[in-house]
Amino acid sequence: MTLLATSYSALASEEVNVYSYRQPFLVKPLFDEFTKQSGVKVNVVFAKKGMAERLAREGEYSPADVLLTTDISRLVELHDKSLLQAVDSNKLEQAISEQFRANDDTWFALTTRVRNIYSAKRLGNIELSYEDLATLNTKVVYVHVAVNTLITLL
Repeated sequence: MTLLATSYSALASEEVNVYSYRQPFLVKPLFDEFTKQSGVKVNVVFAKKGMAERLAREGEYSPADVLLTTDISRLVELHDKSLLQAVDSNKLEQAISEQFRANDDTWFALTTRVRNIYSAKRLGNIELSYEDLATLNTKVVYVHVAVNTLITLL
């Protein structure tokens, strides 16, 4: 999940407008808790697609203060179309290391996701469960195979 362009006017108005690619059941509890703790009302627009087009249409008059996206491809699309603005926030910079934010401060990553790749061709038909992945030895083999597979694919 990625946090994009935050407006300072949002906090001054006691409301924040969030455009979200995330599913409502995943983030609504977070927004509700934020409102409970801060008193700032969260208005949310949920979308599965078309957010870049909407932001481009709204232009500088967009009410969006924050955008939550689900993956790097949507983030790149928004960035490439110059639909993001830089955020100057010491709190975000202190909380989120450089490797998880844009060089121009237009986005900050809130979460990361692991992508798993398994090569049956290299390892043969082996039994793996999610529980097996929790053991140290399986993790090492699994990551090693994934990295080698990625290198091979590239």
